Amino acid sequence: MIAGRYYRLLIQVALASAIALVVALGLQNRSLKERHRELTRLYRGPYPGLYLPAFDAVTIDGDSLRIGEPPDGMSQTLFFFTTTCPHCRATVPAWKQIAASVNAVGVQLDSSHLAQDYVRDHGLQFPVVHSSDRRLLRVYRVVGVPLTVVVDASGRVTYSHRGRITDQAVVDSVLAEAAPKIRAVLNPTD
Repeated sequence: MIAGRYYRLLIQVALASAIALVVALGLQNRSLKERHRELTRLYRGPYPGLYLPAFDAVTIDGDSLRIGEPPDGMSQTLFFFTTTCPHCRATVPAWKQIAASVNAVGVQLDSSHLAQDYVRDHGLQFPVVHSSDRRLLRVYRVVGVPLTVVVDASGRVTYSHRGRITDQAVVDSVLAEAAPKIRAVLNPTD
C-alpha cells in the first residue's frame, strides 16, 4: 500500500515534469521561429542600417553615375526593376511621383537593349542604369523586383520596400525618408 502511494506520487511528479518540459520547449520553439523569421527578412532584402558599397554605372543615355553614394550629403532612392515584371509596371506611377521630389535612379536588371524602349514607353524622367552583375545584386540583396531602397550619403540603407507600390501611404513613407534630407541640404536654415 505504501509502495503504491509512492508509485502514484512518482508518476504525478514525472507527469508534471513532462508537462513543464513540453511548455518550456514550446516557448523556446516560438522564440526560435521569431528569430528565424527576422533573420530571413534580413537576408532576403536590404534593411535599414545595412551599408551598401557604392559603384559606378553608366546610364542608358551614356552618362556616368555613382550608385549608393549620393552627392552632397543627400539621399538616393533606387528603383530596381525588370522590363517584363507586371508588378514593376504597376509601380511605375508611384516611382514617377517619388522621383519628382527626390534624387532617384532606376536600376534595370534584365536585357540592356530593352531598357531604352521601357524608359521611353513609360515616360521615366529619372536616370536608369543597367546592371547584370549578379554578385553586386547579391550584395545589394536584390532577390526580387520591384524593390525601392533609400540610401543615405554614407551608403547606409534608411528605407526599403519590396513589392508593388500602389498605396499612397507607401509613397508617403518613401518621400518622408528621402525628401527631408534633400530639403535640409537645399535649405540648411529651415
